Amino acid sequence: MRFRGLAVRLIVLFLMGGTGLLLKAGVARGAEKEIRLGILPIVDALPYIIISDKGLDRKHGFRFSTFPFQSALERDAALTSGSADGALSDMITAIVMVSRNIDVAVAALLLGAVGKEGPFYILGSPKGGPATLNALKGAPIGISSNTIIEYVTDRMLQSRGFGPDDIKTVEVKKIPLRFQMLMTGQIGAATLPDPLATLAIAKGAKHLANDVADNLSQSITMFTGRAIRTKTATMKAYARAYNDAVDAINADPDSWKGLLVKKARLPEPILNSYSVVPFPRIQLPSREKAEDVIRWAKGKKLLKDPVTYEKLTTKVLLD
Repeated sequence: MRFRGLAVRLIVLFLMGGTGLLLKAGVARGAEKEIRLGILPIVDALPYIIISDKGLDRKHGFRFSTFPFQSALERDAALTSGSADGALSDMITAIVMVSRNIDVAVAALLLGAVGKEGPFYILGSPKGGPATLNALKGAPIGISSNTIIEYVTDRMLQSRGFGPDDIKTVEVKKIPLRFQMLMTGQIGAATLPDPLATLAIAKGAKHLANDVADNLSQSITMFTGRAIRTKTATMKAYARAYNDAVDAINADPDSWKGLLVKKARLPEPILNSYSVVPFPRIQLPSREKAEDVIRWAKGKKLLKDPVTYEKLTTKVLLD
């Protein structure tokens, strides 16, 4: 009950904060014809941005609205209160929520069907950080613990021969702060996603490892059980609009850079060097990848109840 009360207060504060987007959504009238999605303003959100920007929802007969969340608390509050139908997220978050019997399921892979989609990088600081992977052994790496960042860091280093005593980390939750601390030498190394990783390298950070070959970092779209049960037809329409957006991206990926600069915080200094990656059409994360993340989360004692691939995923967008 305490969590539910907190969730309600967060949503009220969020709405009073002035985004107005949830109020425009029309949650009462015709709600079954609308999909409301919480997003982060990052490159992974490009298909959602295109659906709204190009009116692909209207083309397929539904209404699509997005709203930004600034923290995991905001996202979780929106999902548990019903103010959002779904959210951009990652496998660790989804697995932990499902293990705690929060009524959500992974409906689609966003980025990560292949390794070049949304890679993560371990970087050395340009201000005296380790210059080689071997020099990273025992050196603190800036991460966000119990998240996809820590999972990718662990698995990248384990596959390169690092033992438990070789991997040292330091907590820096916010990605922009982690980037800043890396670049100023306040931390010697850090794990960062693109496009900040590309920007860091362009500014002198040392590229020590990435997960392109391992294909570890996967972003996903998750939906609430309530939306899956009550908006099935609308979710099918959403899947068609999403695939249209992906087809548009993949026809000419770099033509969308301007939209990413405007709406997804793509840094302008790397506009010419950064390449927009292709996106997969609607599909689920593979069982193999999902079960490895589940094993890692279990080993970290993040799970309240056991999680299976079947419990974690839904095929609502596939049929």
